[in-house]
Amino acid sequence: MIREFNFMIGQELHNKIKDYSDRKNITYNNAIIIIFNMMLPLLKKEHFTGVERKNKYERITAVKRVHLYLDIKIHREIRLIHSNLDFFSMAILVRFLIEEFFKRLEKNKNNEEKVKKAMENMEKKFNDLY
Repeated sequence: MIREFNFMIGQELHNKIKDYSDRKNITYNNAIIIIFNMMLPLLKKEHFTGVERKNKYERITAVKRVHLYLDIKIHREIRLIHSNLDFFSMAILVRFLIEEFFKRLEKNKNNEEKVKKAMENMEKKFNDLY
């Protein structure tokens, strides 16, 4: 089952997603879905170890509206964290995941396999603890 989801992003993040999708020869939306699926362990970690945000507004210079269809499991996880940690918007979590992916990709010299492996290790450690 899937859910419709819309959010806004800034120009820099848009350019990174566009470059990534062009490099992988996939659609813009599929690039975001791949990133979400890869970065889910980070989202789960944020849920259990993150601090409450007290509904703080995050100002961005939005230039691009993104319209996605998310797997219901991912949508529920984002919605649950949004509620439990009192985020102003679910979009904050979505942008966080995407930004973290690109930071980690840059740190690993565009080696996506290293990022994926790190997320798998994080999930394993997290599952062992909780």
